Amino acid sequence: MITYKQFILENEEVEPEDETIHYPGGVYSSVKMREESIIAIKKYMENYLPGHSGPEDDNFHCTLIYSKKERKELIEPNEYDCTGTFLHFSKFGEDGATLVAEISCEPLVQRNADLVEAYGFVSDYDEYLPHFTLVYDASEVDINSLPPLDFAIQFHDETIEPLDTEWANKDKDKDDKSEDGKLDTEDGTIVGNALNKMKNDEEKEDKKSDKED
Repeated sequence: MITYKQFILENEEVEPEDETIHYPGGVYSSVKMREESIIAIKKYMENYLPGHSGPEDDNFHCTLIYSKKERKELIEPNEYDCTGTFLHFSKFGEDGATLVAEISCEPLVQRNADLVEAYGFVSDYDEYLPHFTLVYDASEVDINSLPPLDFAIQFHDETIEPLDTEWANKDKDKDDKSEDGKLDTEDGTIVGNALNKMKNDEEKEDKKSDKED
C-alpha cells in the first residue's frame, strides 16, 4: 500500500522538457553602428574610396560572436551604447578584398569575454579584435595611402540570432551605389538624405565665399 504523497508524486504530470534548439547552425551576435557614425563613414568613403561597394546603410556593424557550434538555450541580448576609436585598417579574406577598420572599444571586448565565459564559444582567432567592414572590393586599395578615421565610431542595439553562413554573399549582392559609381545621395534613405543635405550646405558655403571674394 502506497501513501497519499507517493500517489500524488507518481501521478503528477511532468512537463516535457523543451526540445527547441534556438541556434541549430550556430550563433551570431553583433552591435549596430549609430546613424551619425554611418553618415561620417559614407562621407569618408565618398572622398577616399569612390566607386567601391560597402555594406547597406542599415548593416554597418561590429561582430561580437561568430560561432558555428549549435546552441540550444536562448541567449538574451544586452542593451548598451559604446564608442570605439580607430586603430588601423586591415584586409580580410583569402584575396584580401575586404577592407575593415579595427577599433579600440573596451565595452565590446568585455562583452565578448562575458559571452565566451557564459556559453563556451570558441573563436578561430587568438583574441577578439573589434572591427567593421568598409568595402568588399578593396583588392587594389593601398591601405597605407588612406587617412585615418578621425571621428568616434558609436554602436548600439546588440542582436543575437541564428548564424547565417550566407550573410556575406547576400550583403555583397546589394549595392548602394548609383550607376556612375558615386554614392547615391537621393535614394530616399536617412543616410542618403543626410549626405545630400551636407553637400547642399557645402555648396551654399562655397557660393557665399565666392560672393564675399
